[in-house]
Amino acid sequence: MTCLNENNLTVNTGNGADYRRKEVELMLQAGYVTVGLGPHRLQAETEIIALLATLVMWSDSQETTA
Repeated sequence: MTCLNENNLTVNTGNGADYRRKEVELMLQAGYVTVGLGPHRLQAETEIIALLATLVMWSDSQETTA
């Protein structure tokens, strides 16, 4: 789950089944959105690398050329 506002990005990684229903509800109420890989599952170590690579690509796409 990811929470993004103007100045901050907060990411909670893990299998959705690892969270209790109430925890998910609270995160969604706080502004988090769910992001998934479809049927694919990654190990925790790989998941962080994939997340950081995706964030770098997204950040690069947000930059404007002067």
